[in-house]
Amino acid sequence: MSAFKLPTTGDALAYAAREYVDHAYGEVKNDLEWTHLPQGLLAIWDYSPLLKETRKTSPQPIAEIREICHIIVTFPGDTAVRRIRELLIQSHLVPSSEGQLERADEIAKELFNLTMRYTRVQNLARHIRTAVNSHLKAIGIETSRDRSRGSSLYESSMTRQNEDEFIRVRINQLRDMKLKNEMDVDEWADAVNSLLSLTSGGGIITTARLERAKYQQSTISSGATNSYKLRFKQALASTLGIDLSNKDVSIEKTSNKSIEGLLGELQNLPSDHKSLYQMLENLRPKRPLRSDALTGSRDSSKRNLQKHLLNLSGRELTIEGSSGAFTAEMVAGVLKTFGLQLSIDPDAKELSAAFESRGQVLRVQIELPKKSDQRKLSEILQQLI
Repeated sequence: MSAFKLPTTGDALAYAAREYVDHAYGEVKNDLEWTHLPQGLLAIWDYSPLLKETRKTSPQPIAEIREICHIIVTFPGDTAVRRIRELLIQSHLVPSSEGQLERADEIAKELFNLTMRYTRVQNLARHIRTAVNSHLKAIGIETSRDRSRGSSLYESSMTRQNEDEFIRVRINQLRDMKLKNEMDVDEWADAVNSLLSLTSGGGIITTARLERAKYQQSTISSGATNSYKLRFKQALASTLGIDLSNKDVSIEKTSNKSIEGLLGELQNLPSDHKSLYQMLENLRPKRPLRSDALTGSRDSSKRNLQKHLLNLSGRELTIEGSSGAFTAEMVAGVLKTFGLQLSIDPDAKELSAAFESRGQVLRVQIELPKKSDQRKLSEILQQLI
């Protein structure tokens, strides 16, 4: 993908950045699923001591490894482990016997944890894409590939353009702004970030409030805002072909690890399976993911979690909450979180949202989420109050 060039306008750069992050995320996902993860999983399967007995009957289950690759790049953490676990059982890679679930869970966690070396590049690409989409929505640019979804709960909570003249004028200024050099890009990104911070919190926006936002803590968590701002700038730099590791760059720097750089590192991993497995083992995460198959029961007993498994038009809907979580306040909180998550990644294969307050927790998880689910989910949760 060729780099976008200065000079340009804020509007043109915003659309170019959206194109860049969508292309980069797609490229990362494709490379992981079809090139890097298969090699890593085969190396783990060939040499992990945990799989010694399994290898006797299933030396290299290529079809199942392909499916596991797809699961890892499609679903987050616990969900990915659960689906890998189910695949291992359904495909009889873990035969039916006493302790089958525990054995499948142990292998699923091993496969997922040792491939985190690969998925960190996807996590970076996802974070950068989320940061870009959030900033673009602040200046009125649609980011969902499915325009029919309409506005999300997050978008509807922002000040509407036709309700506030100040916001409309400021958005137009930012989109029409002429950007001639790197310093202009850096200042423009700061201005968009300030607007994002304010509009996400609602209220009446004024010039004075916008100025104060440059120096005061924003309505969003300051840490999250700053992280989003730096990732936004990182995406703008990549869109323009600017190397942030160059000491003379005028754009505020974040991590020197770029999406392209991390993908390049994967291409240099050992091709020999024994060497590759040893490297992955040496890089095993210090805090590996713990799936909920075994630990979940202990956590549930502490919180007295109540779990509802529902079928929503052929899609699985899971609602889980502690004994005191099914209240109007908690339901409103998890619905808002659901809307925020849907606005961040409207094309997700699965959506997980949780809300915690005063020691209570309420979680929802749904396959292939869509905007119309919000109303149906609200109706279902109201019945559980």
